[in-house]
Amino acid sequence: GAMCSASTGITLAAWLGATALAEDARRRAGRRSGTWSSLSSWRASSSRLRQSREDALVSAAALLVLGRGLAGRACGVGRRQSATDAVAGESSGSTCATPCPSRTVIVGGGPAGLATAITMARMGWTGIHVYDRLQEPPDPDDEEIWSDTARFYLLGISGRGQKALRAIGAWDMVSRYAVPVVGRKDWPPGAGPDGGVLRIPKDKPYTTQVLARDRLAGALLRLVRERHSDAVSLHFETECSSVSWNEDGTAEAASLVFQRCTPPATRAVSGVDQEACDIDGEPFTVTAELVVGADGTSRTIADAVEDREAASSSWWNQWRRFRVTRYPDDNVRVYKTVPLHMPPPHWRGDLNYSARTQDGRLLFEALPADAEGNFCGVLLVREDDPLARANTPVEELRAEMERQFPQFLALMSDDVLESVARKRASRFPKFRYVGPRLHHGGSTVLIGDAIHTVKPYFGLGANTALEDAVMLTQAIADGPSLPHALAEFSRTRAKESEILVRISRGFDRPGALGTASFVVPLILDSIFNKLAPSIFGPNTITLLQRDGITFRGALWRKRRDRTLQALVLLTVLGLVVTGLAALVRTAVAASSRTTALGAVAATLAVAALALARRGANSARHMAPADVIARVEPKSSDEAEGDRDGKKTA
Repeated sequence: GAMCSASTGITLAAWLGATALAEDARRRAGRRSGTWSSLSSWRASSSRLRQSREDALVSAAALLVLGRGLAGRACGVGRRQSATDAVAGESSGSTCATPCPSRTVIVGGGPAGLATAITMARMGWTGIHVYDRLQEPPDPDDEEIWSDTARFYLLGISGRGQKALRAIGAWDMVSRYAVPVVGRKDWPPGAGPDGGVLRIPKDKPYTTQVLARDRLAGALLRLVRERHSDAVSLHFETECSSVSWNEDGTAEAASLVFQRCTPPATRAVSGVDQEACDIDGEPFTVTAELVVGADGTSRTIADAVEDREAASSSWWNQWRRFRVTRYPDDNVRVYKTVPLHMPPPHWRGDLNYSARTQDGRLLFEALPADAEGNFCGVLLVREDDPLARANTPVEELRAEMERQFPQFLALMSDDVLESVARKRASRFPKFRYVGPRLHHGGSTVLIGDAIHTVKPYFGLGANTALEDAVMLTQAIADGPSLPHALAEFSRTRAKESEILVRISRGFDRPGALGTASFVVPLILDSIFNKLAPSIFGPNTITLLQRDGITFRGALWRKRRDRTLQALVLLTVLGLVVTGLAALVRTAVAASSRTTALGAVAATLAVAALALARRGANSARHMAPADVIARVEPKSSDEAEGDRDGKKTA
């Protein structure tokens, strides 16, 4: 710290010296020039003035280089990298524009927290401390643990997540434990065991990679220990109970209270439905110049910031204060995980398998857990369903599986059925986001699930969390100061988080709301995109998964598409009305006007009512896969694959 302060003083002195040299040169040139009595003397003096200024600037540059070089060697800032270099390449010195924090605390040791620690260590930072209330993730090579696929909910790492992991140098490590998934096979409601529909997209720019969330965290943890142990300290089984900031409101430093705790004997499935740990130690306080809240659904840091700003904000400034927007869950689903062994050649190991009932009561998904044919199945049910209870009668579960999903029941042993019936169902998190800022003062910032919590249906939450870690370090690398960097991160990511949650919640609305906000737009997007792909974009799910498109950009693209779709539909409706009017005029010529109008109106009303009722009944329980399956025809080789699969079966 003393060296940094001294070198900063040298830099300031160099700048003042350079300024003084330039001013002295200007005065000397002015005295030499005298009075400009003629054009020639004016040109001569002007030339001398330019030369004097150039000499002064050279001297100023030399002093600045000397000062910044000393500052760089003292603070580790010798070479200023670009944002991309700061994240994508190893650095021997810090790339921050200001003296680096002496202590950085990351609350949350999941994928987002560990990814942030790696990016900061790659920038040359030291004094990074990661705290998490859970046990540390298991060793990613411990086959005894990972063979129990029912313990872990799987994540799909899309193009966004893969790009972020490559940027921090972690993809080679993570990819060792991931399984590629190239497509899906769906059984529509009512389809028999041979009625699955295979779909493998051809224009997808990346291949989804699947692995357990805790295995991803374990791989990142190994990377920290192998490459950055001198910069990053890890503190598992340590819970953050509170955080406070300077009383003067500047929030330039934060004080966090931690306690040692004993977590549950085993990590809960996927880290989503975690139990509270038992406190077994005395509290201790840690002061940090930078706090990164990556504590996910625990929300300790976010709740503390919200309470602080609610108490300190003026009544007229309430609309600008930090707040957590929490949505009630009006479409509650709970789940039980099911271990499956699906051996080739009857089952492909690179597909996502899914099936559902006609009434939407039960859904079954299965994703590959490894390359040996082991899958993790997920049975999704409504909260009040009898199968959601713990200690469900085994015969009741067997009867439902036999009636609804016989193709999967054949893969379950009696022991598996008994364990699934016995376990309690796990819950998904509720939708929530933080805004309009993601930071507090110049010392605290939030990332990952702490700022955008969504249900893991479409693989957006975890991938966006990894993206947050990269974006935060890019903002720090580019910013002139830490407070400025945190504010810039808020500016670029706060609205993104809000839009992500709002769009994801629109996918999950029940009944008529779900039909209006998800099913109908998905059908319209698919139809219009096929008719005019150069004008209308793909459906929202596909658009959100594309690399290089922000969530805000996707939202505006869909708003534009909706406007154009409405114009087209209104035009078509106008043509239909015009045609009907012509029919009415023809009918009037043959009979009375009143009778003709009444007959046409009655016919149209009955037809519209029938279509609306049929559409509502068919869409009420329609799952996303059903809609996609109906609006996207199979390609020829996919159909051939289906025929080959049926012959094998």
